Amino acid sequence: MQTSRPIFTLSAWFCFLAPVSVAAWAYWAASSPADTGSQGTILDSRAVLITFAIIFAVAFAAGCVGIAGVEGDNALFILPPAVLGILLCCVLEVLALVLLILSSLPGP
Repeated sequence: MQTSRPIFTLSAWFCFLAPVSVAAWAYWAASSPADTGSQGTILDSRAVLITFAIIFAVAFAAGCVGIAGVEGDNALFILPPAVLGILLCCVLEVLALVLLILSSLPGP
């Protein structure tokens, strides 16, 4: 009898829920009104984009661990969140890196 290892299930769900949570927070932060004395929103910082890129990279790695759990434990129920999370991480990682590159260009 093979025992189930919950780390694969946790990593697959982390891979899906982390980018969704970060994207929801970013949408909320961007749509919230700015302070009266400041210009722009909290998302105008390069540090926020770097943090997003790191979170998406870690979530992508967690999705790869989840896929390994599908193969190792033969647990097909963790395949959908792992695959959706990996695809979502790829899209959001590219978006974060493109915005990071654009934010470092000289301009007005």
